[in-house]
Amino acid sequence: MDKLLFLTERWEDQRTIKNLMGKYVNCLLLNRQGEIFDAFFSKRADVCLTFNDGSYVGPQAVSGYFAALVERNKLSAKLLQQRLPEKLGDRTEEEIYGIGPFHVKPLTAPVIEVAEDGETAKGFCCLFGYNT
Repeated sequence: MDKLLFLTERWEDQRTIKNLMGKYVNCLLLNRQGEIFDAFFSKRADVCLTFNDGSYVGPQAVSGYFAALVERNKLSAKLLQQRLPEKLGDRTEEEIYGIGPFHVKPLTAPVIEVAEDGETAKGFCCLFGYNT
């Protein structure tokens, strides 16, 4: 294969992955964690999600992590509804979902390694979390 074509394809793969990472962060920002696994993660047995304090390995573990975030959002919203009945008292669970602190999670310094076969990739980035 022409080396220039090979390098161009790898650059395009990296750009595609960076765009997926940005969409992932948008889902976090908009409290759409329930959509993340199906939209962005491989269903391969070796898929993983790693944080400073540990990893979730395998599709069930990774999807379970995002399902737990959804449940946390629901619980937070319910607690705020109880705390602020004059503002949230008569709203449905769907209407109050995601209410509460604003979670800003910008991506910085992405490092993406695309395998030479073009079939697999690994990515790393810093994701700083701010709650306001």
